[in-house]
Amino acid sequence: MKKQGQLPKALVCTYVIAVVCCLIGMMATTSIVEAQYPPNNYFVALQAQWNLISVPVNVSINSNQLIIRNNSVDYNFTEAVNQGIIIGSLFGWNQETQMYFLVDGPVLEPGQGYWIWSWYPCSFIIQSDVRGDGFITGLMTGWNLIGQTYNASVSLVDLSVVYNGTVYPWGNATS
Repeated sequence: MKKQGQLPKALVCTYVIAVVCCLIGMMATTSIVEAQYPPNNYFVALQAQWNLISVPVNVSINSNQLIIRNNSVDYNFTEAVNQGIIIGSLFGWNQETQMYFLVDGPVLEPGQGYWIWSWYPCSFIIQSDVRGDGFITGLMTGWNLIGQTYNASVSLVDLSVVYNGTVYPWGNATS
């Protein structure tokens, strides 16, 4: 059985959006209350602009594993860059330095959020048989840019933060 409590208000500030949160004076992890088992193909829609994305599976993804679909045509990452569909640079957030960084490779890590520019509405497809275990990512003091590791929407009321072995509902952890 999970213990539930409320974090001291001095340690937490209000979340900005679902994938960005600020935790002051502590380290914690987030988890999903009920794990969902996704299918083998994951489609992440991109708009013609900056897009905040995450890997919808709990495994690292190399750029050569990404399929970019534009106008019903599939491209690998390099081809999509060369065709002018997306830019070849992704930006992540370094929790320790509290600064954006240029993703090297790119290798996308589960539970992390990334910015990518697309010139056209398109999607990227990830193929994976990995099943989630309920864990999203570790959080550090300060701002965290996180992404969900499941191919389904999760309500904030279904998220929890684990701190010093105690499970806090999202609302208590961010208020």
